[in-house]
This record gives sequence, C-alpha cells and structure tokens, in this order.
Amino acid sequence: MGFVVAVICGLLFVPMYQSKMTKGQLGVGKTFWFFGVFMISLLIFLSKAYVEYQGAVDSGKYLGAVKTVFIFIGFYCFFVFLGIWRSAKELRLRKKITMRCFSIFVLGITFLSLFFSLAYSFIIIFTIYLTFKFRKSNGTRNCT
Repeated sequence: MGFVVAVICGLLFVPMYQSKMTKGQLGVGKTFWFFGVFMISLLIFLSKAYVEYQGAVDSGKYLGAVKTVFIFIGFYCFFVFLGIWRSAKELRLRKKITMRCFSIFVLGITFLSLFFSLAYSFIIIFTIYLTFKFRKSNGTRNCT
C-alpha cells in the first residue's frame, strides 16, 4: 500500500506545486489556519483511525500503516510549508518572522515523516523525476 501512495504522491507533485496555496496567493490566514492547522489536524485524525484499524485487523500491518500515513502527511506538509512561507512575504517584519517560524515547524514534520518512511521517499523522488522527464520529452511546459 505504501508503494502505491508514494507513486500517487509523486504524480501529484506538479499539480500541487502549481496550486494557488503553494504559490502563496491565498494569503497567510487561509493558508495557515485552513490548509495548515485545520487540514493537517484532520489528516492526523484520519491517519490515526486508519492505523488503529490496520493494527486491529493484523498487528503485523501496524508499522506499514504508520509508514504509509507518514508518506502522505509529509508530502502535504511540504506544500503547506511552501504556501505559508511564500504568503508571509506580504506581512510586516514581526508577523513575517512568526509565520515563517511556524512554517519551519511544518517543514520539520515533513522531514520527520519522510525520514521515517525513507524507502518510500525515494519512490516519490523517482516518480517526480520520471514525470519531469516525460513532460520534457513531450514538449510540455515545466512546472516552475
């Protein structure tokens, strides 16, 4: 299951990277409170329920379920980090520093979860590489 989630995250990289949230166009309030606090809390709640279900079905699947959940949470937190960081540039200095500190915390969640599921992280990177290679060979526009 983790392999499938890693491939899906790799394929979703370009659309997520091009989203208004990631570009910082939605504003700090919406990006931080809705996409950051609310959505990450919802993801953690749903992930906890999924891990508990997998652990109840078969105790051997518990660690695999945790790794699978960490893949998606880390992937999503990376884009929330980019959105908060980029939208904070419109704020005054004190608020900008505060928001960027919070975004670094979100980046820490990303690194922790991707480190915990290290093998799947390589699958995500490889899928992103293949996506860019495919887009370049077809002559489509790059994501940057």
